[in-house]
Amino acid sequence: MSDIEWTERTWNPIGGCSRISAGCDHCYAIVMANRLKSTVQKYEGTVVEDDGRIDWTGKIGRADDKEFFRPVNLKKPTIWFVNSMSDMFHENVADADLIEMFRVMQNTSRHRYQILTKRPSRMALKTKELGLVWTPNMWAGVTIEEDKYARPRLRELLKVPASVRFVSAEPLLSALPNLDVAAIDWLISGGESGVARTVRPSNPDWHRDLRDRCRAVGTPFFFKQWGAFGATGARARSKKNTGSLLEGEIVQQMPSDVYDAIDNPRPNWTRIEARTRCSVPDEPASWLDLCVSTSSPTPDDHDDAWLRLAGV
Repeated sequence: MSDIEWTERTWNPIGGCSRISAGCDHCYAIVMANRLKSTVQKYEGTVVEDDGRIDWTGKIGRADDKEFFRPVNLKKPTIWFVNSMSDMFHENVADADLIEMFRVMQNTSRHRYQILTKRPSRMALKTKELGLVWTPNMWAGVTIEEDKYARPRLRELLKVPASVRFVSAEPLLSALPNLDVAAIDWLISGGESGVARTVRPSNPDWHRDLRDRCRAVGTPFFFKQWGAFGATGARARSKKNTGSLLEGEIVQQMPSDVYDAIDNPRPNWTRIEARTRCSVPDEPASWLDLCVSTSSPTPDDHDDAWLRLAGV
């Protein structure tokens, strides 16, 4: 299970990344990859330490088959945060690996997948270039930590025909007056966490403004955490001490399941009736012709076919 409040599990078929904007300054994944580089195949060579500072090398490693196909083997419907230790649309991700990750997600319709990137232009480009099909269980998201990224990153995100298009404003480093919250299906916000002295506080007014604007247009809003600094601006020992109360309430809404491919609602998740932008392909991907059936294939048929093709 995952400690990230807005998901259930993480799935990391690849590892490695590069810093691209201010939201990467205190990246938890770099520290974790450095710890695992000697024992986990996909992190080998992905980080470098120079004069006490750890950074990414830009190398992208592929996980072993057990991890790469992990969602295929889990029958329980699950919400997966995809590549929490990388960026699925990093420029060094091989097209073949990208296509294969999409195949796993397309053919495990019982699960939901949350794909978050800081490279939405490449996400839009590869979607078109490779003919990637976004099935209803695949959500496309972009991180927008500062207002200067609000318009350009959102513009690229909206080119992607995903059923849910969302924004993560974490760590929130400025107000986001130029973010069109009516154009998205879900907004996450949160302050920066970590123990470094350079961790930056988040102005409570920025989060309140996003919450109020989302409420006005019916966009689900999820306030994840205050982070290293509480609502008063005081530094805390850990994010657990600052909590996630926003003006005395927990505001952790999720997108509606109206358009979802999963038929098992979870009553513990807050639901809001949200706009539906469902992109369902007219036909299954051509490679599914390998699945011979005397009737229309069901999601389970697709899953079983993928298990055979993947050899797992």
